[in-house]
Amino acid sequence: MPVVPRYEQQVQQSGLPSVRVRESAPVEAFGGGQAAAGIAAIGDLAMKANSLIMQEKQKADDIAAFDSITRLKEKKMDLLVNEKTGALNQKGKNAFGLPDTVPQEFDKYGQEVIDGLGNDQQRELVRRHLANEHADINDKLQVHVARERESYDKQVTTDGVKTLQNEALLNYQDERVVKSNLGLMQAAIMKAGERNGVPVEAAVQEETARVHESIIDRHLAHGNDLAAKAYFEKNKTQLGARLEDVEKVLEAEGSRGESQRQTALIVNQTGDLGHALELARNIENPNIQDMTVSRVKEHFGAKKAAIEERSENQLNGVLKQLELSKGRYEFPSKMLGTMKTEHIKAFELRKKQLMSGEDAAPNGMDFYDLRTRAATPELQDGFKNEYLLKYAAKMPPSELSKLIEIQADLRKGSGKSDKILGQFRTQNETINSVLTAHKIDVSPKPGSADSTLVEKMRTQVELDSVQFASDTGKAPTNADIQKMAERYLVKVTLKEHWYGDEKAPRLLLRLNQSGTIKFGDIPSGDRDEVEAALRLERAPVSPEAIEKRYNLYMNRKRK
Repeated sequence: MPVVPRYEQQVQQSGLPSVRVRESAPVEAFGGGQAAAGIAAIGDLAMKANSLIMQEKQKADDIAAFDSITRLKEKKMDLLVNEKTGALNQKGKNAFGLPDTVPQEFDKYGQEVIDGLGNDQQRELVRRHLANEHADINDKLQVHVARERESYDKQVTTDGVKTLQNEALLNYQDERVVKSNLGLMQAAIMKAGERNGVPVEAAVQEETARVHESIIDRHLAHGNDLAAKAYFEKNKTQLGARLEDVEKVLEAEGSRGESQRQTALIVNQTGDLGHALELARNIENPNIQDMTVSRVKEHFGAKKAAIEERSENQLNGVLKQLELSKGRYEFPSKMLGTMKTEHIKAFELRKKQLMSGEDAAPNGMDFYDLRTRAATPELQDGFKNEYLLKYAAKMPPSELSKLIEIQADLRKGSGKSDKILGQFRTQNETINSVLTAHKIDVSPKPGSADSTLVEKMRTQVELDSVQFASDTGKAPTNADIQKMAERYLVKVTLKEHWYGDEKAPRLLLRLNQSGTIKFGDIPSGDRDEVEAALRLERAPVSPEAIEKRYNLYMNRKRK
């Protein structure tokens, strides 16, 4: 069989090649020296670069966390103090459910903020802040809800107590309803005390006493002093500190009620004042006696006044008939026994005037004086007792009739004449201010020059006011009254002299007198109106044009 030859190498020892590394090689050849320094420098640069990266990352984390925390705080403030929807602005029962909804809404928003952050470090930082804010919100809500619950409880209890008290007063004559409402009221106050942990026994007693006192007052207000006294006797032990005051009121009102009853008995027994006073003075109780005497006098005085008023009304009626018939109306004989003698004399005097062709002698100051007394509260009592028909021959029937109507209304106290008198007071004050501005005495002595001027002024302004109301359908304003008064005091130049013009108030001009109102004497308001009218007409505007137009207007009004 063939044999495969084998190769056998002989390993022999021999010397190193001739190239040798010198034993004195530099340290850099082994990584030392300058090479080592270079490597260290590269390491320092890498460490610094890494530090800068970490710093920038921390800054980015801080900014992201701060922005998120700011957003959480903004959300918190909106949830708590928003003007319309803020939790801390919710009142009463609207606040009760807030602890169940507001923190959850805040947490939901916070989680959305956290989910939007870039790394775990940011999320952990914001998560801790979210927990703190959640706790703060919850604390604030608990305090707010507790305060609102207490306030709401107090308000509901107060309203409920007041409603029960009002129902008791509404049914003050029904003892069953009163007792039921008192029981409910007392129970409501007691339960409120238990809920809030405060003693309420004093409040229960006070509110109960208040109801009893109010019911007694209600009886007295309706003139039921006997019923008030009976209710007091049943419930006086519950009046507490109010007992003494209620007793005093009952005593006074009881005396008044008894006096009323005694007066009714006396005046039904006799129609003679002397006999009635004698019966009243026989009452033993001094207070009741004094009140009864006064009531008897008032009764007979009112009766007398009613008779006089009826007589005056009758005379007023026959005077109207007399005026319409020009004096031919005869006084009805059936009234002779029911009317006062002085009223009959007044009728006869006025009839005589009419039959002779005379008219009532006009006296504007009489009318003004009487109306002033009617319009002045301090003087109204005197006016109400004034015998007005004695002026039948001294003033026009229309003015007298107006005064009689005002007097009758004041006696009744219906208030229908208040508007008329109020207008007169305002008109009178306005006229007085104009007179005073022109240095004219508003209360001149009779017969003086100012007296004639003032009397005419008041009469003319009154007539102008009536005409103004007729023309416009409304009462003149203060400005209208002032303008009327000022126009009557405008100075009219009668004659011109080099040493001074002769002038007189327009109101005092005689029918045959005439003159010119100079531009400088025209009231400023009237000047402005005339100027506006001229401009509207596109007419020339000058002092002469204004003076001419104004005089034309005033002359037409005088006619």
